[in-house]
Amino acid sequence: RATITIKSLITSGPMKALKSKIGIILGKDVSGQVYTYDISDMPHLLVAGSTGSGKSIFIHNILFSILFENV
Repeated sequence: RATITIKSLITSGPMKALKSKIGIILGKDVSGQVYTYDISDMPHLLVAGSTGSGKSIFIHNILFSILFENV
């Protein structure tokens, strides 16, 4: 486990290189690479998981990354 701050994800190279206005941060993989995605390519989004697995934090990160890019 590692603590990952939203600031480190927002200011990362892949997020800056994303051209979409509604790009989101998915997080980091085990090697430390940041994953981003353009949600205009997704017709639907399903977030599933057990209690305490971070679903609400993931939704907050999606909203924050969209707001950060557009405000």
